Amino acid sequence: MAKLLAAACFLPLFPLSVVFNALLARLPTPGLRGLMLLLWPGAGVVLLKELASPIPEFVAPWALATAALYALRLITVRDLELWTGLFATSAYALAWLAPLRDEPLRLGAFVAGFALPAAGLMLTAGAIGHRLGAAYAGLPATLGGTPRLALLLTLLLLAAVATPPAPG
Repeated sequence: MAKLLAAACFLPLFPLSVVFNALLARLPTPGLRGLMLLLWPGAGVVLLKELASPIPEFVAPWALATAALYALRLITVRDLELWTGLFATSAYALAWLAPLRDEPLRLGAFVAGFALPAAGLMLTAGAIGHRLGAAYAGLPATLGGTPRLALLLTLLLLAAVATPPAPG
């Protein structure tokens, strides 16, 4: 049961997802946040592999409820760094529903499909914040003066929301 709860911290399930989001918010730079978004779910995949018993049936509705809760929160958030953290929490919870749980390499690839766009978004949010002062949807300044950054943000957002051919 302890490994299951630890895995629920790394592949966040509410309320254990608070640990992930609190640590992510406390990291000082977008680079460290992006690195955390890449590495954190990998620990959850390793812990799932180490579980001796099968995952209990109540975990699937719990994971779906967590993903839905954080997806609902995404609607109201305007800060790109916060949005990325909530997106990652919602996406990583979906790993509990993947039929690949018994194949750690394939599950790792599935989780990486969500982690890579999230890490890229976090780094892009840092670049936008550095250039414009903040990565906030309500800013009057636009990305029109930085077409490469605007294109990168567009492509990463499309990958994050699983637009084909993105792996999500």
